Amino acid sequence: MEVIRNRSRGRSRVVPGIYANRTETVDGETITVYDIRIANLASTSVFLMKDIVEESILGDPDWRDQFVRCDIMEDQNGLHLTVKGSRAPRELFEPVYNAFLVAERHGEAPGKLPEHCSQSHMMRVARCRQDAKKFVAYLKAHREDPAIYTAPLH
Repeated sequence: MEVIRNRSRGRSRVVPGIYANRTETVDGETITVYDIRIANLASTSVFLMKDIVEESILGDPDWRDQFVRCDIMEDQNGLHLTVKGSRAPRELFEPVYNAFLVAERHGEAPGKLPEHCSQSHMMRVARCRQDAKKFVAYLKAHREDPAIYTAPLH
């Protein structure tokens, strides 16, 4: 499993896909942070997308006990997905693909009204659906392509 070891390596040039970022041991347990890199992701949809992906994976009986957290990447061009254990990035294809299918079909942003969330102005459902639809199509077309799992640079 290729790990992106250095933040200065030019992550903005990493092509879309599912990559192992780093593996750490916390309280004797291995956790792995994966980058879910999405091309041309609008910053207005990344906040909602994070919530939908997080909820989808927590709702997956095969993954909910492995899930640790989901965070927005610093450059807002994807998500960091932290799970227990150390798996090949390819093993995350199904839960990530399914989560983005949910985002593609999402109709509203429940709980994201200004009185519920300081980031509500960033919750753009239509753009989130558009970005998710493009990423779902990309993942579907490249599912067997090893390049989407190995962090190649442009």
